[in-house]
Amino acid sequence: MSKISKSIAPVIQLPRVVNMQREETAIREQRRLFNEAIATHDARAISATWLPDIQVSASDGRPMVGREAVQKAFEGFFADPSFIAFVRTPNQVQISDDGTSAAEHGEWVGRWQRAGEISIRRGVYLGSWRKQAGRWLIQAELFVPL
Repeated sequence: MSKISKSIAPVIQLPRVVNMQREETAIREQRRLFNEAIATHDARAISATWLPDIQVSASDGRPMVGREAVQKAFEGFFADPSFIAFVRTPNQVQISDDGTSAAEHGEWVGRWQRAGEISIRRGVYLGSWRKQAGRWLIQAELFVPL
């Protein structure tokens, strides 16, 4: 066998083994940090969890595209003295077979305090996650009020 034929030997690629539990735990931790940033009204910390081209369909149907637009929406909530917080609670996280994308299904609750009473809005959401450079980031979110 010549040198050339040895160097063109086929390369066998093994499938990537994805630890689904570890990936799910990582997404749930990112969501916990996200909720914590909302509770402390830290719009910059929240925006660090999004891809630059994030797409959000708010519970009122308003579409928002891009990190800057979504961050401005949160800054608006935080400027409202009656706003308390939003909390997203994942019920299910599904990881793709190759470990590069995930779907998060859950419930959301928004709280405001007006005239001494707590006002609540709630619903369900779907989050789309992408793994980039070893970190899970939110690609899109859809919120449905109930």
